[in-house]
Amino acid sequence: MSENERLAEMDGLADVMATLAVLEPAAGEEPMPASQALASIKQRAQRTRPRFWDIISKEIMSMFKRKYAFATLLVVLVLGGAIAIPSVRAAASEFLGLFRVQKFAPISISPRQLAMLRWKWYQSRLTSSRQPAWQKPPA
Repeated sequence: MSENERLAEMDGLADVMATLAVLEPAAGEEPMPASQALASIKQRAQRTRPRFWDIISKEIMSMFKRKYAFATLLVVLVLGGAIAIPSVRAAASEFLGLFRVQKFAPISISPRQLAMLRWKWYQSRLTSSRQPAWQKPPA
């Protein structure tokens, strides 16, 4: 390494050290010893340590501040309790029976019929897109 290169490197090092000197702590900014910092953290932790029940009750109360959450919980509890009664369960089953499918009959569609339905749908889309709805004659 030549003398000029070494001087250039030392000059660059001096610039870096000058920049880093700004970050050096002042007289009042020195860190406290580790044992003192640990004691301070432990003291704060003992003062502000919440109990488990306090945390749970706070969370429950914040949840019930929302009216919809409380109303939903109430509805679920009432319906759950009502289903436990046999007569209510029978009435619910009878009511839901109204919506059950009693008879099921499958129908068969040939590929030719399906193609014809597609063609009619396509034609209806073409004619409806050309003429606005307010200009179409009533059916």
